[in-house]
Amino acid sequence: MARQLLGLLILFSVLLLYVTAQSLGPNRLTCGKRRVKTIHLVHNGIDAKPGHWPWHAAIFHLKGDQLDYACGGSIIDENTILTAAHCVFLDSGLLPVSRISVHLGRVHLKEVSEFVQEHTVQELIVHPGYNSTRFVNDIALIKLTESITMSEFVQPVCLWTMDKNQELIVGKTGTLVGFGLNEQDVVSEQLKQASIGVVDALTCIKSDRLSFANQLTAEMFCGGGQSNVSACNGDSGGGLFFTVEGKWFVRGVVSFIPVRQRTGLCDPSKYTAYADVAKYLGWIDQYIDRRVLVFDTDELEVDYEEKLPLFNLNTCGTKSETVLANGQQAPLPWLGFVLTKEEKVKCVVTLISEWYVVGTASCFEKSEKDLRILFGGYEDFLEQKCFERNGTTVCAYPTQSRSIGKVVAHPRFSKNTINDNIALIELQSPADTTQPHVKPICLPVTPTLYTNQTESFSVLAFRLTTGTIVDQSVNHVDTDFCKSVHIVAGFAIDNEEKSLCVSVPEEDVANCDSLLGQGTPLQEHVSMVDAGERYVLRGFDLLGLTCAGDSSIPVLYVNVYSYLDWMLYNMRYNEAVNEDEQELIANATLAKWKERQQAVGSEKLKLFNMESCGQNVVEPRGTGSITLIPWIGTLKTVENPVKQKTVPDGLVVLINERYALTSANVFRPDVQWRSIVLGFDHYNPVLEIACTFGVCDRPYQAVEIKQITIHPQYNGTNNIHNIALIKLVEPANVTKRYISPICMPMIEELRNSTSLELLVPSYIYHEQSTQLEPLDPLNCQERFAQQNAAITLNNRSRCAVALDKEAKEPAALKAGAPLQTLLRVGSEKRYFLSGMNSFTDLVNYHNPGYPYLFTDTNAYLDWMLENMQLDGTVSPDSYVEQGSTANATYETEPWHGFVHEWIEAYNLTLFTRCNVVLVSEWYAIGVASCLKQDAKTGYTDDIALVQLATPADVSQPHVQPICLAILDEVRSYAVSSMATVTFGLAHGSFITSKVDRTRLNGPDRNNAGTVRPVNEL
Repeated sequence: MARQLLGLLILFSVLLLYVTAQSLGPNRLTCGKRRVKTIHLVHNGIDAKPGHWPWHAAIFHLKGDQLDYACGGSIIDENTILTAAHCVFLDSGLLPVSRISVHLGRVHLKEVSEFVQEHTVQELIVHPGYNSTRFVNDIALIKLTESITMSEFVQPVCLWTMDKNQELIVGKTGTLVGFGLNEQDVVSEQLKQASIGVVDALTCIKSDRLSFANQLTAEMFCGGGQSNVSACNGDSGGGLFFTVEGKWFVRGVVSFIPVRQRTGLCDPSKYTAYADVAKYLGWIDQYIDRRVLVFDTDELEVDYEEKLPLFNLNTCGTKSETVLANGQQAPLPWLGFVLTKEEKVKCVVTLISEWYVVGTASCFEKSEKDLRILFGGYEDFLEQKCFERNGTTVCAYPTQSRSIGKVVAHPRFSKNTINDNIALIELQSPADTTQPHVKPICLPVTPTLYTNQTESFSVLAFRLTTGTIVDQSVNHVDTDFCKSVHIVAGFAIDNEEKSLCVSVPEEDVANCDSLLGQGTPLQEHVSMVDAGERYVLRGFDLLGLTCAGDSSIPVLYVNVYSYLDWMLYNMRYNEAVNEDEQELIANATLAKWKERQQAVGSEKLKLFNMESCGQNVVEPRGTGSITLIPWIGTLKTVENPVKQKTVPDGLVVLINERYALTSANVFRPDVQWRSIVLGFDHYNPVLEIACTFGVCDRPYQAVEIKQITIHPQYNGTNNIHNIALIKLVEPANVTKRYISPICMPMIEELRNSTSLELLVPSYIYHEQSTQLEPLDPLNCQERFAQQNAAITLNNRSRCAVALDKEAKEPAALKAGAPLQTLLRVGSEKRYFLSGMNSFTDLVNYHNPGYPYLFTDTNAYLDWMLENMQLDGTVSPDSYVEQGSTANATYETEPWHGFVHEWIEAYNLTLFTRCNVVLVSEWYAIGVASCLKQDAKTGYTDDIALVQLATPADVSQPHVQPICLAILDEVRSYAVSSMATVTFGLAHGSFITSKVDRTRLNGPDRNNAGTVRPVNEL
């Protein structure tokens, strides 16, 4: 019976702590935060999803025995709805509260839903200055009879507490939500949302002087959407919402809109007038719970309920009696020692969860890679050791050493001050907190743990008499006195709330030593009902002066309360990675790939070589190195066929020796010729000079395009199916160091693998890449809407944002830039293609508010395979590179001539990229438009006969005329006997290629799916 009772008490204490933990943080109410992650307005709007706008309230009026929808409203605290005053008024005066019903969480007017809460009204509070004839002060509060139950689908929005200057929101885009009249002039049964842009008062009045000139006041502002998007009848009282740093604020309340003549219905082509919530904050403040007010715009949005599972609140902060290998008492189990490569203690940190520790940022400045953290003891101890003590067996447990995964220093930390000297350290692998000597301390994340008291403080100190680390009680010291002492010592404290000061009692000073130093934790003892005593982290030593030997000198500690939101904001959910298990999965994936490659019907998978793809090239550069991406090529185009000057025009991604991918939007119709340069093509004048006078191996390769296949459903206007497959004339030379294909996730196991890294190369792609993190479609669409960008996503789009939130500027992406994901395959880590930049050149660079948008290449893998040919892996005999030296080169094509233009101003000749063919010692044949240097209007009769000023010396073997088919018996039209010859400037030799029927066909511009050939012959 006693055992059962004990079990019930333990269960009760666990439940009590869990229930306590459900509070949304210490003494605060969270506002403006969505709880539902949906993937997916008002007039011409789009449907809103459950939980998408959890603060929207639907207000109904009771008419007879029927509830009729009347207005919208916004939840602003646990029992208050913000709406328009005219929504609770009739011609006869204020509506009785018994005739009003408020529905929360409703997205459909008639459907029954478990998400919906229905509330009766206790009180109506109308602004005392409201004038029903002029819409002046058209704002009201509805007090509910019972408190709202907050859920995933019902949440309060934040009131606008920032600058109330309307000029700051003019030109900005907010979101309007409501059940107003739709395009058929009937109440919309589905909740709608629409993007609304704010305009200045003068623009609003000019648009309709009759409606706005005598109605608009300084407490109102105007807004409207595009293409007849507006508020309408039934949207009154609803909010106009803006997002600031991830938090939603209500700035406007729908007041009035001009009506169409003789209808009494809204005119959606007109602007809507909104009551400006910011102008009424003083009046609202006296009727609401002030804990929802956000006055610090830098405050981080933290969902406490979402973050609580990061902590084991049932075991944190519990003291355990453990010993060290020498038999001495072990320190409290959350203490971690930061060790250098020389095994010296640099500072100490405090374990707050299995994945995270917290300490001073200055300890980890510039040296985190050379540090490790040791838990459970002062030095490494690898085996458990047990011995007898007072008739009891006690054991020393092995210490735990952990590498540092990431250090997140506070953004305001500077080595020149002591302020904001705090860092959150993520471990490479989790601490084993199932062991009694390694346990996290509690963080004050619940009201029970967040006491705001200063009576029960202690620190970890070294006791000289016993040679052990003990829990030393300390006294709190007045902050003003502490500040004055430290100013004298040369340490300025900018913000008293961010620090705590304590001192060791005078009687303990002589027996206390500051052996631990910087980072020593300041702890609070908190007694839990039926859960025992817990240790809660309240701070840590900034200067390493704990037990400095003088009780008159207070010790300065970081106040954890002031950084709690910042810490939680930067903590994330991690899963322990078992290296052995990860290796098994990676090996199984590789085996599955090899099996699929050999399967019947999967022959085209042999086009992809997993053994050599997806590996970057690391190139030494000075004292460091740079990373080169070998699968990226530059698309070169000729826009002017006369000058034939090539210009960069987007990027391509090599996926095997014969094929590359790019975005379809890079292929502009005005381009006459395209080619590709693969490899490291940064200009090297020394190399180019060497190649001019001899044989050399350039680090790049210029290749011609044989065929471009654009997706048949590509739509440039809507940016749909923005992808193209390129077939090369000759194979990429993958023996070159800087040329290699990216890997393609051709099997499901690869596509489902966990990404280790997500990167996109910048325009200067050989030297810079930007690390990204995925962005869900909902938030992506909203970010575009906030930038007033009419960009529609589809199920084949991928969004991402920079992982580095402090990045000074976005990446400068070219069209066709690849989204690369790092996967583990077998024993290797390789980069796989997962997307192509959907935008044209530098769109993100010029629009820093945009998220990155990519075409999801995984959705087009089957289409790629259908358009790829197996013979693409073999270099065909029809393409022959001739000549290895300067003399041998020209002997292979002795009739080939290069046209140079004399530049008199510089007294030199310049190669015009025009060629002629010698047909006799006096004559040559060439292209008329090239030789005449006139703009070409077509290809008809584009031929010229060139008479030389002096005859060519045809007695030399490298200068000989070609034969002309003058005699009928030698004239032939058989395609199989024809060949074309080009001169490769990149390698200094001629390339002869046989002609087939496809090369005789002109580019098929009528077929959106295929352009062949791309270079008009």
